[in-house]
Amino acid sequence: MAADVQKQWTLLIYANGNNELEPEMWQAKLDAEKAGSSYNVDVIMQIGRENRQLIRILRPMDMLPDADERWVGARRYHIRKNQSDLIIDLGNINMAHPRSLYDFIKWGMENYPARHYMVILGGHALQFVGMMTDYTQNIPYIMGLPEMAKALNLLKKDIGKNIDLLVLDTCHMNSVEAIYELGQDEDHTVQNVLTFIGEGPIAGLPYDSIIYLVQKNINNDVTYIIKQIIDLLPLDLVAFEINHKKLQNIKRTAHELASRHLNCDVKEELNPLDTLYLDNKLATIIIHSKSISQKKCHAIIIAATMIPPLAHFYHRLAFARNNCWYHQQLNKFKDNDYAANMCMELVPISLPKETLYCFIAIMNQSLDQQRLEMILEELLIYKNWQMD
Repeated sequence: MAADVQKQWTLLIYANGNNELEPEMWQAKLDAEKAGSSYNVDVIMQIGRENRQLIRILRPMDMLPDADERWVGARRYHIRKNQSDLIIDLGNINMAHPRSLYDFIKWGMENYPARHYMVILGGHALQFVGMMTDYTQNIPYIMGLPEMAKALNLLKKDIGKNIDLLVLDTCHMNSVEAIYELGQDEDHTVQNVLTFIGEGPIAGLPYDSIIYLVQKNINNDVTYIIKQIIDLLPLDLVAFEINHKKLQNIKRTAHELASRHLNCDVKEELNPLDTLYLDNKLATIIIHSKSISQKKCHAIIIAATMIPPLAHFYHRLAFARNNCWYHQQLNKFKDNDYAANMCMELVPISLPKETLYCFIAIMNQSLDQQRLEMILEELLIYKNWQMD
């Protein structure tokens, strides 16, 4: 049932379990129900679920519990304390499709109006490729970062509403390239982003804690709530402001440093002073961060190297357009205007076989290459995917 009155906050959770993270996404729903909606906060969730037989193929070393409900597909719920109201059964939809994300958020904003909106994206991400993998279709898909950003920015154009806080409950989204994608347009939808520093736990963020923190701080501003989430959760977290001018300045700085480096006769690493200067520019968009682990990770990163199967995705990003950083750091001597000439349609990206292997490796880090390749072949046979 849609809300009758405007509340202070609406939290829209896009929990993508149409992949090997289905057990974690189902648990995320149960965790959200521990807090649930309140008189001043609505909690809405769209959750996708894949068959657990597939999960067992992809995670052979894990002991996976049985779910108390065994349905598959995608559904929308209004999350209440200790229970949820099923709003609509969407059937087998592609959660990697940017239109699915757009439709959910637009529907949630129109039916559960609030002064502030938080959108949580829970699922897989892989460096500069994208996020929200989906294994329920005729081939595996992923939502590219440019397509994700375009879907979110359409919300501002179509219904005139901002996302006060986008929570990326995914790994490796603390890169300036991902943040730039959201703020490349001057009139952008997302105002702030919160995510992990580097890798996050497979279990993801505790949604009940986030809901409780919002409810407790309902009269405080967005920045205060962001800082409370980071300070009180025992995780390595960072938050950024999506500031178009600052992001443009960061890109310009990276371009100028790389251009000067490329024009040098001696090709060495960037001067430490240049590196420090760039780091200081990157720090201008950080709202708050906290690291409690022993990992030596920067709160915000910029690409230096990446594994070969992923490198060709980098040129699709807006940060790579007319930017010598693309040439200098990645040594990819392609047309630097390629990304600028691309027409980013609101469609998902088919996941190449070598990238699919990367996801399997991430979830099975104790297994050797031969065993990982066996899992990949078993997956292809199980899903009847024809991939080169």
